[in-house]
Amino acid sequence: MNKSVIATMLAAAVITGCGNDDKSSIDKEEVSLDLSSLTIDEAKEIMTSGKVTTADLMSAHYDRIEQYEPKYNAFISLSETALSEAEDIDQRRKKGDELGVLAGIPIVLKDSIDQKGVPTTAGWSGFSSKAGGIDLIPEKDAPLVKRLRDAGAIIVGKTNLPVFAASGDNANNSFNGPTGYDIFSDKGPLFYFSNIKDFQPNEYASPDLEAFNTLRSNYLEMALLHKPICKGFFSDIIFK
Repeated sequence: MNKSVIATMLAAAVITGCGNDDKSSIDKEEVSLDLSSLTIDEAKEIMTSGKVTTADLMSAHYDRIEQYEPKYNAFISLSETALSEAEDIDQRRKKGDELGVLAGIPIVLKDSIDQKGVPTTAGWSGFSSKAGGIDLIPEKDAPLVKRLRDAGAIIVGKTNLPVFAASGDNANNSFNGPTGYDIFSDKGPLFYFSNIKDFQPNEYASPDLEAFNTLRSNYLEMALLHKPICKGFFSDIIFK
């Protein structure tokens, strides 16, 4: 089946049209829908309706990554289990099982955040066997990751970053190579500050800058993403 292909991440993720040649889950009204451009609430709604499966959504994002990764070099690693996790959620949804608030939502992590069983490099060659270092493989998820996964989110991969996230305007010193995000042509957040006197950002911007776009897309999306992460009294009030 041909799935949606569009530009992403974090995205960053952050996309083109979609197709369907086996009449599986996307009806005629949804043929032109760009799955990987959906907000979290839109993705939840269309998966709950049965018009699109979680596997459809996941495949659309991987199609996008495959198309644009050679240019952007946004990822250090990609999950080998995301599609099977998506299919499992589809089966549970069919059975009427109770699902988490982020069930089937694709999420990417910076590679400075621990995910169980996946090397954490922090962009440094010393923490990558591929670059002559050693792999540090966490035995458990970071609290952030655990809460996301408990809510049903699917980790798509881990993204590129400057060494130890020590700078915010480039990934040129990452062992994985620089990201190909041009802040002047792609008009990321730094674009709007580029005319400030003496401001000289590097040509490349790390995908972590684009995290702000996710947060400001709409308040509902921010609440859906942050409520399962920010557990506690105040988050229950803020994201009620």
